[in-house]
Amino acid sequence: MVFRGFGRRLNPVYMSFLKILAKAQQNSPTDKVMEPLRKYEFDFSAWPINFDWTETERYERKPRVYVDRGLTRRKGGIINQIATMPCQIIAWIVTILIGKKMIYPGSIQLLQIAVDQYLLQGREKLIQEQGGLRNKVTTRDGNSIDTMLVDRRGKKQYPNGKTLVVCCEGNAGFYEVGIMSTPLEAGFSVLGWNHPGFASSTGTPYPSQEQNAVDAVMQFAIHGLGFREEDIIIYGWSIGGYTSTWAAMNYPQFSTTLRYVG
Repeated sequence: MVFRGFGRRLNPVYMSFLKILAKAQQNSPTDKVMEPLRKYEFDFSAWPINFDWTETERYERKPRVYVDRGLTRRKGGIINQIATMPCQIIAWIVTILIGKKMIYPGSIQLLQIAVDQYLLQGREKLIQEQGGLRNKVTTRDGNSIDTMLVDRRGKKQYPNGKTLVVCCEGNAGFYEVGIMSTPLEAGFSVLGWNHPGFASSTGTPYPSQEQNAVDAVMQFAIHGLGFREEDIIIYGWSIGGYTSTWAAMNYPQFSTTLRYVG
């Protein structure tokens, strides 16, 4: 470790990167500041925050719509509650231990290690061939969401560029190798993001964190990127249909919601 650190200190490329990173972390992440930083691939935990949900505090006062609101709990006497308690405890343990991994295998660390190089190659392809811009979006529960934007507004060769397609990946999908390719081939602007706990996104893919993640991504698209709600399409694949449906309920002005359950 000592020799590695000493070697990096003598590496002019690495020292140049550190100066660029420090400048980006100390200043507002404008396009001018971020442009040189985006030339490097490094640990996403050190990536500057490009958009924080607190930047839209006025909107935060708007009540959200949740699918579980209004549902009543099962009623029963004390004896019934005691009798069913063992089953409830077992169900809770099973859910914590294996349930999440079965529903969201993309959050399994071993799988992420296995596909890490494919994710890196996919990310490089989006950046180099599609002009993609990587951004960090933070949520109300403190998670950092890894996003990728391909902005085609104002480009004559892309007549659909003014419309943004927000992609919600499946339970083992990542934006680097996921469904972004479909709207890109159709000439749309595209915003991809990874679920909490997937690849570089922090957190755990529980319903509340999923809702906060897609909510922050939507706010980033509208207030951070300047897309009109009526020019946004939500595209959900597999379990991504959950976040896309939640977004559609809370942003009814969106143009279209596409959900595919495979």
